[in-house]
Amino acid sequence: MLKDVESFHFTADRKAELRRDLDDREDPVKTTERERVARERAEAQQAVERRLRLQGLAALGGDGATWTARREQIEEWWAGVKAAEAGETWAGAYAANRLSARQIGANHKDALGLHDLSASLLDGSKPTVLEQLKHYGDAIVVFMPVPSETDAQVFHAISTLAEPDEPVLRGYRNNLTRVRLAQGSDMHTIFVDDGAGPPAPVRARYGITGRVQRAKGAPEVLADEVDIDARRTNALQHSKILGAGATQAVNEIVVAYRKHASPVFPCFAKWDQATQRFNVLKDGNPSTPTGAYITNTGTWHDA
Repeated sequence: MLKDVESFHFTADRKAELRRDLDDREDPVKTTERERVARERAEAQQAVERRLRLQGLAALGGDGATWTARREQIEEWWAGVKAAEAGETWAGAYAANRLSARQIGANHKDALGLHDLSASLLDGSKPTVLEQLKHYGDAIVVFMPVPSETDAQVFHAISTLAEPDEPVLRGYRNNLTRVRLAQGSDMHTIFVDDGAGPPAPVRARYGITGRVQRAKGAPEVLADEVDIDARRTNALQHSKILGAGATQAVNEIVVAYRKHASPVFPCFAKWDQATQRFNVLKDGNPSTPTGAYITNTGTWHDA
């Protein structure tokens, strides 16, 4: 393998680093230590998954392990979710750190659909909105609220109940915008086919590959299974990727975009460098601003 290393045009420092890595991989003591760390990471992640499911069931209320046993609580919860969604405002969602921001090209109002797409989760405590976005020139921003952590955990919990009412659950899935994956750093991921392969239909998934920066200042590494599972549980406790959990200036989330009950959302806006604000657009069309705007500090102004 060292011969192969020499055949590439690596710097001397990079070659030395690769040699050290090869030596480490052959060291039985270090191998045992890596296995221990990997085992503990997996066990800790499994504990998080159990805790979040139990929290969701506790927030739902009722008793029993089946959908039928908790049907009354499920229906009451869903009605509350949609009622709150209908009254959603920019100010409320931004202050609660529940606003996602996705940047798209001009005239892409149909870019939202029954897809899982990349976005960022805004932190309302940060000085500006712009610093939390990727530096894409001339992009339109789609602002969309995501559920509270409690509602995300309840939805996850009811999805695990035995003997579910499949048509009802499918209806919920098709009508709830939600975070599917979340990470405090760029995921460096792509769409992949997560299906069985031909002749089975393509099962496109986004966010199940890529890289992760596990701590501020740490190097980015390839995401392993525990990292991917952590993205899923972070989606149920999205505050984990903000504040101290934000290992990079711009985080990344994967959002399942669905129809929103509020007349405000989805909110399409475009940054205006001259006025230092986001002008709200009608149907995502840059040529038809509504007159409403959002300041860079996150304050909404009506038309």
